[in-house]
Amino acid sequence: MQRKELLEHKLDILVTELPQRRVRLDITVPFSEVAKDLAKIKRDATNEVQLRGFRKHKTPFELAKPFVSKKKINNSFLEQVTPRLVNEALKQTKIEPAAFPRCEIASFEEGQPLVLRLFVPLKPEVKLGNYKDIKVWHPKLETSEADVEERLSYLRRACGKLAAKNGPITEGDIIQYNTAMVVDDHEIPSTATADLWLEIEADGPNGAISSALIGAKSNDARLVETYDGDGTQVTLKHNIKAVMEPVLPASDEDLLTRAADKYPDCKTVSVLRKRLRDELTAEKEEIARTFVGEEIRRKIVAVSQVEIAPELTETIVDGRIEETTRGLQEHGLTLQAHLERNELDEKTFRANLTQDTEFTMKANMLLEAIARKEKLEPTPEELSAAAREEGVVGPQGDSHDIFSFLETANPSLADEIRRKALHEKALAFLVGKVKTLNVKNSKRTRTSKTRSSGKRAKA
Repeated sequence: MQRKELLEHKLDILVTELPQRRVRLDITVPFSEVAKDLAKIKRDATNEVQLRGFRKHKTPFELAKPFVSKKKINNSFLEQVTPRLVNEALKQTKIEPAAFPRCEIASFEEGQPLVLRLFVPLKPEVKLGNYKDIKVWHPKLETSEADVEERLSYLRRACGKLAAKNGPITEGDIIQYNTAMVVDDHEIPSTATADLWLEIEADGPNGAISSALIGAKSNDARLVETYDGDGTQVTLKHNIKAVMEPVLPASDEDLLTRAADKYPDCKTVSVLRKRLRDELTAEKEEIARTFVGEEIRRKIVAVSQVEIAPELTETIVDGRIEETTRGLQEHGLTLQAHLERNELDEKTFRANLTQDTEFTMKANMLLEAIARKEKLEPTPEELSAAAREEGVVGPQGDSHDIFSFLETANPSLADEIRRKALHEKALAFLVGKVKTLNVKNSKRTRTSKTRSSGKRAKA
């Protein structure tokens, strides 16, 4: 426990260390330091009260006091005055918070010193473990004939031509439609949209709308309950203009002709199948690399120690929930409907997000610590490549040193891209250092299980 009396600013601060990388500051401020601020807040609160016999904004505070809650006064004080005091206290104690502190008014009476209580999250503490001696599993993913056939079927569908459909809408159809808001059974013309296109996918991102439209026909209209950008429930009338269905290539030759833009060198189906197999193998190798990367992240978290203040995690989780809610609203869903569909409650959803956020934060901090220890730094070429992957375009188009432009144009995005590139650099370093153990393929695994079952059966 440590006490610092800040005579210059007439603040008396008691600093108490708390568990989980936090400190509590008890700040005592003489009433004279905040008297003018309090008087202004009271005047503003009084202006909202009008009593008979007094002109507007002229009601004395003592008469208006019964109509103004102390909670409202304190909340206004917290919003308008305490940020200045908090910043001054942090400056004087030389404490660097990881996020803005949570502030409470512990005591505040007319003529008496103000006592503020701050809970300050500190920057996380990282202690690296023996990250060079970890072992991870490397999955061996094989491409089967069934995989190739499934990819070939997908290509046939992608190369299909759309034809008008007279029957009801079914899964996989493509529809042309427009919408308008309906209030009290009346369509609001000013809310009508231009024609839109939608692929019917009950399990896709627009699943709710797709499910509501299945069974309808061209020139039908369906009312769909959805939500606008503010989360307000609205009724939209979907006017179906046309229903289209994909017509698959009639023959292998037809397929090769339609796929020639993407696969110009594939003159026979056997050559096309080999190309698809190569693509699938490359994709599975990337999946294996991703798996190894995630395993390395888990292992370095397991062998190291990272202490993070709960307030820091909560701030990030709140932001992720808001982002998820906005994303769902764009597709006509609410967070509550999403949770019910996935058989989750809000408490479990938040707990899962918290666990995922804590792991991601710890893994990234450890990767940054490893990069510092091993003196790893992304090259300008790697940073520019990472910026291009994020869709950044410089003033001269796809310039070579686009990252230098980004550092001036958008420093926060540049910092985010630099950190991601640093994480990838450290992860690539670890992939070359850790010991990998090959996971046997699924066929071998099934054989082992069968043998074990046979032994138990004989016993």
